[in-house]
Amino acid sequence: MIKELVIKNEYCRVILSNGILHMHFNSDLYITLEVAKICVKERIRTFGNKSYPMLIYPGKNAHISPRARKYLSKKEATQFISAGAIIVRNNIHKHLAMVFITIDRPIIPTRFFTDVHQALSWLEYYKFKNLN
Repeated sequence: MIKELVIKNEYCRVILSNGILHMHFNSDLYITLEVAKICVKERIRTFGNKSYPMLIYPGKNAHISPRARKYLSKKEATQFISAGAIIVRNNIHKHLAMVFITIDRPIIPTRFFTDVHQALSWLEYYKFKNLN
């Protein structure tokens, strides 16, 4: 795996590797609207001008506010993201991912997975899609 570029802040770490963004949220993070906006702003500032698929790794005990979920499903937050895959590690993550996909309805293709390799395989199709 070739790591191309990394950003890190107090909330998350994002790695661009083999044409896919990997966003790792901190373990006990509560993702508020403000936190979501900071992470999106830094991602766009660092990786903008080209679309990438993104693999999201919620922190082990991470939670997200309804306002942050709604924001992350819309155009402003999905700029330069061609598709999103969410890794679910427990029933809470699975429930939040299902709510995000079915109620917040992201404007980009979005699925959740328990297996990282399956998620990466699904994201491969979107590496060359420029949907934004």
